[in-house]
Amino acid sequence: MKLKFLRTFDVKIAALLFLQLILIFLAFDFQIFMGGDVHSDILLAESILSGNGFKDIWDPQQPQDNWRRPGMPVIIAFLYLLFGHHYLIIKLLMVLLTLGTTVLLYLIFKAEMGSNLWFLLLLFISSATILEFARYELSEIPYLFVVLLSIYFWKRQKYWATILCLIISYHIRTEALALMGAFLIFYLFQKNWRNLIIFGASILVGILPWTLRSIIIGGNQQIKVLLAKNEYYLDAGMIGFTDLIQRVVHNFKLYFFKYGGGVILNTEGFLSFLIMPLALVGLTLFIKMSRIGKIIFLFVIFHLLIMLLWQPSATHFRYLITISPFLMLGLIYGFFGTVKFIKELF
Repeated sequence: MKLKFLRTFDVKIAALLFLQLILIFLAFDFQIFMGGDVHSDILLAESILSGNGFKDIWDPQQPQDNWRRPGMPVIIAFLYLLFGHHYLIIKLLMVLLTLGTTVLLYLIFKAEMGSNLWFLLLLFISSATILEFARYELSEIPYLFVVLLSIYFWKRQKYWATILCLIISYHIRTEALALMGAFLIFYLFQKNWRNLIIFGASILVGILPWTLRSIIIGGNQQIKVLLAKNEYYLDAGMIGFTDLIQRVVHNFKLYFFKYGGGVILNTEGFLSFLIMPLALVGLTLFIKMSRIGKIIFLFVIFHLLIMLLWQPSATHFRYLITISPFLMLGLIYGFFGTVKFIKELF
């Protein structure tokens, strides 16, 4: 009976993956996407393959690049090395990683969520934002895949694999600092000094080479931009307290009143303002139901804090993609928790 039950679930996830694949290719664009950092990532990959290292080969002086993470250029370089210089290979990898994120969501949450798991998976595979970025040669989907992979390994107590994923995530996107912070603060709250030291020291060793490289060639440009009053005119000086408040308010309005609802439930405006707080409330409820709930909650909060502090000119819904499955999870538990609360009142 148990085997039959598992087979039924396998059929369901296979059907969902097939549906997701259909939805992706219904909106698939076979032309190269030139938004975001795609063009620079591809040129950096070309630089790596030509033996020039991580240089801006589009610049006549070809300086060392000190802005972008090496993750995507290295991935592209590896694909080009294996399959030749065909950008469609990158797009196909994005599709496979998107399907992989769905599988990881299933594997991570199937024991905790019960029937609610299928609400989560349906929200995820039907998300217009996820379907859009599944065809772009950008780092959001690879980063999301590595984030989920780190949680999957951690849940299975494969701690060295988790640490490796954390280090890889940092080399894909800078906001992986939020993910690292979530694991470290979790161990701090648990007073698990052994794992705190092991994780902290291992992560430090893993990110130190690239960090030192950035310092040697002029310092981390993303930190400089974060602290700048105007990212397009760095000579304007560092951000002041008033500027910081204005930045947080501006970003809060966009992420909570507009982008949040669009990423979670394909809707914007007033409903978005209801959806985002409900999702965060739901994540606090999930903490009581799952061992991984605290790490997920900490990760989402730290990620949102980074987004609120970032330059207003760079505010975009794409930066919610990497926490979107967790916001969807929170929305589900927030909704059912609210319904339960209302029923108890009456």
